[in-house]
This record gives sequence, structure tokens and C-alpha cells, in this order.
Amino acid sequence: FVPLAALAIHATGAPERWYNVRFLGSGGPDVVARIMAVLGLALGLALWVAPGSRLAAETVTDLYAAEVTAPDRSEQALERAAREALEQVLVKVSGSSAVLGNASVAPALRRARTYVERYAYRPRPADEEGVGVWFQFSGSDVTDLVTAAGAAVWTANRPVVLSWVAVDGAREPDGEDAPRIVGQGAEAEITQALSSAFSRRGVPNRLPGASAALPADRLAQASTGALLRASEPYGLDDVLFGRMNFDADGRASGRWSYFYEGERQDLSVPPCSEQNVMDGGVNLAADAMARRLAVAPTVGEAAGLLVSIAGVGRYADYAAVVNWFEQLELVEQANLVHVVDDQIELRLIAQVDGEQAHADLSAARLNRGPSAGSRTRPPSWAGRRSR
Repeated sequence: FVPLAALAIHATGAPERWYNVRFLGSGGPDVVARIMAVLGLALGLALWVAPGSRLAAETVTDLYAAEVTAPDRSEQALERAAREALEQVLVKVSGSSAVLGNASVAPALRRARTYVERYAYRPRPADEEGVGVWFQFSGSDVTDLVTAAGAAVWTANRPVVLSWVAVDGAREPDGEDAPRIVGQGAEAEITQALSSAFSRRGVPNRLPGASAALPADRLAQASTGALLRASEPYGLDDVLFGRMNFDADGRASGRWSYFYEGERQDLSVPPCSEQNVMDGGVNLAADAMARRLAVAPTVGEAAGLLVSIAGVGRYADYAAVVNWFEQLELVEQANLVHVVDDQIELRLIAQVDGEQAHADLSAARLNRGPSAGSRTRPPSWAGRRSR
């Protein structure tokens, strides 16, 4: 076994439990990323990556929530707002706007309010019309809707994107026209537009620090090599580089490049609003990431994976292990099959095919370190395909 990463679960009122992810054979960060994508690390999971592996990720806590603008507080406006918010959440969960064109999704959008767990009105700035409406949707219902449509699911644990965005030209008459960087001197409205774009796609974002190796006057003209060298200290594999320009009339346009492990994708955005420019760049990165990490569900019979866990000496241990597996977004059930002494066997019913589940899950090994003074053996697990 070659250790790749260790996972720590912090459950309220319970001691910390560590899970060491391992796989058979050789591999690298791509294998780790794939394992993490299928596991769909549950909320509250802390990730540590072994030296030599680069996998900086965060859990998106608002994956099933969205805020939109409604013209007023009428029932009709609320219905339209709920539909718009559900569309945004479906794109976040599936990783692609293609899900909105699925025939089975259209009826659900017409009754979007039935998927709402709660909502709240939020004030808008004085210079903006309408009222903000925040919606929280049922995570299980939305995931079921996406998988029933045959679309892929992009789980909540997602890589962080490092975003370099250079801004040039005056946003307003007599405004700042010197080169500046988003997060370092650029107008707050521009920074907020980038943040909103990442939030809508459910992708964690990081901006370069004030001591970045590329100052504003050099960033816009930086070569690919210089940009990637300046990105290395951040330890992030996903890098987004944008150039936003304002013309004499204050219209924004942009050019974007997304980098991942030596690959590059480019996009040009013609004159439009600054929010649309930011959306274009973020969508470029998010679409590429989802193609790499989103997991397609099983069509037909659910996959079964048998998992053996040793060192389960108390009911509390059993409950914690089952609860952990069932929180994973692509695991529907963890059913008890067999008990011998301190070893239990679970059958995981997952929304991925059996071969995929075995390849990504059975290669892992689960360990919980004993508490101080304890003589209990730490539990470990190994998986095999069910027959």
C-alpha cells in the first residue's frame, strides 16, 4: 500500500477519527483527485495531503443554496426567483449548464418551490433595483434530480482556483486607469463580480497576496512561464489568468486563460458588463474542472461494494463508520452484512458502477488512531467487489 492522503472527520461531540487513503500500485495526484471525487468528502472533513502530492481542496458549504434578485415580494416574483435559483444550483451540482436542457429537469423547474427548504429576503444596495432572495434547497432532492436526469454529479469537495486578474483602463469617467490587480487595488465592485461568479459555480477561489511576484504593471503582459512560476508558491494546480480592459466608454472586455497540469484553454469575451466578463472566465475554469472531476451515476442497478472494517468494538464505532459512508454524496446506503468479533462487513450501494466504485474505494484503507492510553486496535478497512 502507498499512502496518498489522510482524512480527519470532526463530528460534533465525538473524538477525531483519522482515515488514511491508500491505493494499490503506483500513481500520483491524478489518482488522489479521482479518489476524492468519488468519495465526495462529507462536510466537516479536513484534508491533509502527503508531501509530493498537490491536492488543495475545500468543501463548498453553499452547494445547494443560491441568491437571486426579484423585482418585488409578490408570490409570482417568488416563483420565478425560486426557478432561477434552482437552475443555478443544478448547474453547481452537475458542473454543467447542459443539465438544464434535460427533459426530466424541465417539470422540476416549473415546481421549483417544492425543492425549497427555506428562503429569506435580503436587501439590495440603494443604487440597485429589486430585492434579493436567498434559497436553500434540499440537497438529497437536488442530487436525486440530477442523477435521475443521467447527469454527472460534482461533489462538494472541490479544488481551489488561483485567480490572477489584471484590470486596465478607467471603469468610470475620470476614474482609475492605471493597471491594477483584483484583490490588490482594483475597485471593490470588480472584486465582488469575480467572487459572485465563483460562488454561482460553486468553485473555491484564492487571490494572490499583496507580496505577489507579479506586480500590476507586469501582470497584464506576463508570459505563461512567468505566470506559472509566480503561482508555484501557492501550491494550487488550477490557475486562472484574466485581463479585463475598459474602453473609453467604460465597457469591459476580457481575455482569459485557464491552466491545469501543462494544459491551457483560452477565451475572449467581447465588450459587455464586467459581471459577464468575470462569468466568462470562471465558466471556462469551472467547465474544465467539472469535465475532469464530475462523476456519472449508474444507469440501472446500483453498484454494490463490500467493505470490511476491523476494530469496531462498540456500537458507537459502528454508528460513526456507517454515518460517515452514508454522508458521502455518491453513496446511497451502507448496509450491514456480517459481524465477527470486532470486524463488520458493509455493502455500499453507490451511484457509480461497480468497477468504478471498486477501483476508487477498495484501494483505500481506513484507520482510526486509538486515544491516549487505549489498547484498542485501530479499525482498518479493505474493499472488494460484490458478486
